[in-house]
Amino acid sequence: MDAQIKKSVDDILSSADLTFKKESFIYTFTNEDIKKYLTYFDIKEKDILTVTGSGDHVLNMLLSVDKIDTFDINIFAYYFFVLKKYAIASLELDEYLEFLSMRKPNFDMKVFAKIKKVWQEEREALEFFEYIFHLKQSPYLKKTSLFVNNKVEDELDNIERNNYLEEQNYYKLKKSIMDKSITFHHSNIKSLNLDKKFDYIFISNITDYLHNMFSGDLLRNYKKFLYASIIPMLKANGQLISYLYEGKIKGFTKDEVKNVLKYHFSEKEVGKDKILIYEK
Repeated sequence: MDAQIKKSVDDILSSADLTFKKESFIYTFTNEDIKKYLTYFDIKEKDILTVTGSGDHVLNMLLSVDKIDTFDINIFAYYFFVLKKYAIASLELDEYLEFLSMRKPNFDMKVFAKIKKVWQEEREALEFFEYIFHLKQSPYLKKTSLFVNNKVEDELDNIERNNYLEEQNYYKLKKSIMDKSITFHHSNIKSLNLDKKFDYIFISNITDYLHNMFSGDLLRNYKKFLYASIIPMLKANGQLISYLYEGKIKGFTKDEVKNVLKYHFSEKEVGKDKILIYEK
């Protein structure tokens, strides 16, 4: 495995830093209620671009599409999606949930051996997990900042947020996941430059990190960026969806957001949260 990747893993294991970087911490499950907000959209066989994150955005959408594009600044997020993909292909639902459980501090090596039997490609991801699971610290991996899930309390919470974790859907995906086409773009949103058009672009709660991406008038500069770089990737009538925890963009009042993101923007309720939708 690449020496830089090993160094990045070692740095994360010895640090409490939760900064998004090219190699950084991994979300084990989504913090968003994907199941609820997908009811607002007809994504069946549509062209979709989504953030990678925990991999759950991609997995939920693969129930409705055969191909998908996904992006993330963090290559480890993609590695974790790959692990989940092969875990679904090889494990029963209860095994999958137990292997990734929040209730245990480590990953079961016997189960990992079972997953490895179906692992076909993405060798760099396999080498990554072989390395970290065999570290002497491996019994404590889930207690470090390498694996994070700061909103999910238990397995039931995970199931309630994810369509693909419903039993019927899990086995539907299990049958087809090896035939799905996933294109990963190792990029943050500001560097995305794709020669494609999409029906839907899902960007998670990226708006909570505007202070890391822009300076000056953050909301207006974010809006200018969307019109210059992201909205052109939407098809006619395409939609851009961002997630707002508690219905807010961190650091801004609701009035400030509405004053800047108004024309073509709308909000929909997702439990105590909201989604912000731009329609082209």
